Amino acid sequence: MLVLALITVVMALFGPLLFKKQRPSPLPAGKQVGQSSYFAKGVVESEHEVLMGSQAAGVVSKVMVTEGDLVKQGQLLAAIDSAKITAQIKQAEALLVAARERLNERQAGSRQEDIAISENIMKSRKIVYEQARDEFERQQRLYQKDATTKVDRDRADEKMKVALEQLEEARQNEHKQKSGSRREEIAQALAEVANAEAVLAFQRVQREDHQIRAPRDGLIVAKLKEPGETVEVGTPVLRFVDPSTLRIRAELEESDIGKVRDGQAVEVTTDSYRDKVFAGKVFKVLPAVKKKSMKTFDPLASFDMNSQEIYIRLSDYGGLKSGMTVTVKFKND
Repeated sequence: MLVLALITVVMALFGPLLFKKQRPSPLPAGKQVGQSSYFAKGVVESEHEVLMGSQAAGVVSKVMVTEGDLVKQGQLLAAIDSAKITAQIKQAEALLVAARERLNERQAGSRQEDIAISENIMKSRKIVYEQARDEFERQQRLYQKDATTKVDRDRADEKMKVALEQLEEARQNEHKQKSGSRREEIAQALAEVANAEAVLAFQRVQREDHQIRAPRDGLIVAKLKEPGETVEVGTPVLRFVDPSTLRIRAELEESDIGKVRDGQAVEVTTDSYRDKVFAGKVFKVLPAVKKKSMKTFDPLASFDMNSQEIYIRLSDYGGLKSGMTVTVKFKND
């Protein structure tokens, strides 16, 4: 009983010290290790990452790609319904054809058949005029003898004047057919063609605004809209990256600003490849400071602090993918 009592007293006095675990203190982001390095969290990203949207509002009619698809520059990826603009293009094409035909007629001059037709019209109207003139003269003589009414004479006078106008019109048309188109008419026809071409070009550009094409060779990493959804101008439909232009974007805490420079050597590690170290160099230190967006080494650290973005280029990205998180070790000389 005495031994048991002694054990109880010892456990009560020294037990907490015997069983207390030593907690390893986490490594704060950016703090020195020894006297040679600083650390920061980073992410692998493409230098060419684009949220791709349409330049026209409307309903998504087609999305021809999905996540993970490799695409070529200029490849059609998605389209907004363009039925209205397609109809306008067809109308503009028809107007352009008509304008070009008129220009060809002006430049070629009158055909012999057209000249012959104009001559026949002029001859027939001359006959009509002469008959109307003779009838007016007859009515005038009768009126002077009180053998007809003033109404009949005036009616004959009006018919003669109309016939004379038609004769003059036919004479001018005959002269025009024989002399060909004037320079002013050809210039006007040229202007009509140019205007029709401009309208058609504008309509085709508008149709192209309804299409989303790959800006370069790359990878589709996200499909954000489906066919049938309505989008506004610039609404993201696809997320595109160029995996051949990877870089590391790291966030350096405000307390360590000024300790990293362009050209500084770094070592990059990631949980995906625990035994591999990627060597690289800093190629851009952004002067602006903003709120951090990535977690640091301390899971309890607040996001309510400033950081400076650092861009790093590696000599080898073997196995690294856009979006992977990494740890960056900045090496001092």
